[in-house]
Amino acid sequence: MKKLFAILFTIFLAYITSYYTTDASAHQEPFDFNSDLVFYKIMCLINDETDTTDANALLEEGEYFYEYQAYDLAIESLNRALKLDSSRAYAYLMISDCYMAVNDTNKAIATLNDYAKFDPDNEAAFTALGEIYLAKGDFDQAEKYLIKAAEMYDYTAHILLNLSKVYYGKEDYEKALEHISKAISSLESEYPEYLNVRRQIYLKLNKTDLAKLDYDRILEIDSYFFPDYAEKALDAKSNGDARQAIEYYKLALEFDPDNKEHINSKAWIYNELQYFDSAYFDFDTLVKLDPENYYYYFNRAFQLDNLGRIEESIEDYTLSIKYKDDYYLSYSNRGYEYYKLEKYEAAEKDLTKSNEYKSDYYFNYLYRGLIYYNQEKYEEAIADFKIGLQYSANNTTLIYNLAISYDEFGNSTKAVDYFNEYLRVKEDIDSITHNYILERIVTLSN
Repeated sequence: MKKLFAILFTIFLAYITSYYTTDASAHQEPFDFNSDLVFYKIMCLINDETDTTDANALLEEGEYFYEYQAYDLAIESLNRALKLDSSRAYAYLMISDCYMAVNDTNKAIATLNDYAKFDPDNEAAFTALGEIYLAKGDFDQAEKYLIKAAEMYDYTAHILLNLSKVYYGKEDYEKALEHISKAISSLESEYPEYLNVRRQIYLKLNKTDLAKLDYDRILEIDSYFFPDYAEKALDAKSNGDARQAIEYYKLALEFDPDNKEHINSKAWIYNELQYFDSAYFDFDTLVKLDPENYYYYFNRAFQLDNLGRIEESIEDYTLSIKYKDDYYLSYSNRGYEYYKLEKYEAAEKDLTKSNEYKSDYYFNYLYRGLIYYNQEKYEEAIADFKIGLQYSANNTTLIYNLAISYDEFGNSTKAVDYFNEYLRVKEDIDSITHNYILERIVTLSN
């Protein structure tokens, strides 16, 4: 019985305190022992449940859900708290943060606009709006709201930091530097985040010595401030986010601009995305960093081929061979470039040379066979296509070329056999090649 009275007294005292110290009285019913409300509150306390008639309890519940990233539940609780007690306007900021956490930017902005209407003299809503627009990349809107906040609450270090980011985004680096410098000078101690923003601005202004000083100072303050961007790039790549991987490699290269491994990895991601100009630029950088490395010439040649710059590609493959004269792919790829230029003698020589270093590379037999075919040397072409099939079974390109070579050679039976083999393997029904083969089989079989 004593425990029950203690509970009742605690509830009564808490309720009366809340009721008369906020404007909750405008929304909540007075405490009445003759109503069911008191029993509801007792049951909430006994069962450890949230009292949905108590703004304080709902705010606490919302904060709990927010902390544990249950954002939808947090929004629901915080909105209910505001309906009971609108003076708890800071809840708008938490609701906005919840919407941002679930990537609902429009609702976050709408919530902050409601906050600004409720408390137009509070800079917090305008600062938060500026930060959201900054994150969205809408620098004009971000600048507008941040300046409005600054005019209300003076140019604090935090607002100056965000304004410097705005001007950085607008590529007005001098103005960005002016704001971040003011921010840093207004602080009682150095903060890595502020120094890092200034470091990035220095890099844009080509003040690399000053950027290096800030970098070293950041590491003195917090040796773990910078994450392993190269590791993040690898994780992003493995998760299928190639563009994010590139951005991480760019960050890694800010601190180690001549890291050939990072440049090479970034270049190949560009290649996978078919950004061949960017890939070429990176491989060109590698050639300049290490002008006797055969592999960098090889890779640059590969991009030149993608860009249709065949003669330049041949030059780079030749340089690759100069620094490593036993790399089969350099001969093979140069032979392929010669083939495309119809320089068959040079192409055949390179493909044959490649075979000396790697005799099981089907590509060499395919293109040497095509050289023979184009020169009407059908027996030689057939021989090479057959060898190629030994190393690349079910290769439809080799099978098709065998079929047409036998057709040109006058061996109808073999031609039909390989045409049928192509249809069995390829299964590209209704394609132009498929229909041609069907017609050809009928003709050769009659």
